[in-house]
Amino acid sequence: MRYIQSWSGGKDSSCSIVLEHMYRDELKIPPSTIVMAEVMFDNKRGISGEMPDHMEWVHTVAKPTFESWGHEVIIKRSEKDFMGCFYHVVENSKEHPERNGKYSGFPVGGGCVIMRDLKVKTIRQIRKEYIREDTVEFIGIAADEVTRRGQLNAMKRSLLCEYGVHEIDTYKILRPYNLLSPVYAYSKRGGMLVLPESILPSIIVA
Repeated sequence: MRYIQSWSGGKDSSCSIVLEHMYRDELKIPPSTIVMAEVMFDNKRGISGEMPDHMEWVHTVAKPTFESWGHEVIIKRSEKDFMGCFYHVVENSKEHPERNGKYSGFPVGGGCVIMRDLKVKTIRQIRKEYIREDTVEFIGIAADEVTRRGQLNAMKRSLLCEYGVHEIDTYKILRPYNLLSPVYAYSKRGGMLVLPESILPSIIVA
């Protein structure tokens, strides 16, 4: 049996990893493999599409901590990026034919194009590569997220549900380990980078 932790760097999925560490003897499982999908802004220059302070924390704090606990941490970058979406040439737009032959322009962070072509596609690639019939996947669903609990089964588990951890509880569990992403100091959740228009030209020009 293989074990995978699907990790976004958010509080719920981070808490799932901490719970595994806390209850390893009780769970009687080896350290899971942690996999994360990173949306990229510019693959050519190695610029992430995630919040900069979040990714710095991922690489300098969270990843080393998890590795010290025996986990393998795999961060898979999206093959497509924001820049590719920007320079995509519209070809068959029926709603706006005047846009055909022109660049799509800068996409909205977290918008449908980014979620479909960058985030979701990368997650699907991860699942195809790491999830097999003998793989148990741990996902960060809190005990009080009633509507999401329906997707759980023997091979897709939530340690937060199993140990009765509500969303509000994750903060006090994570803080002693310094495993709460810095984005929670100014946001209720992490997310992809949305750049102000004033600095876009300097980034888009190669």
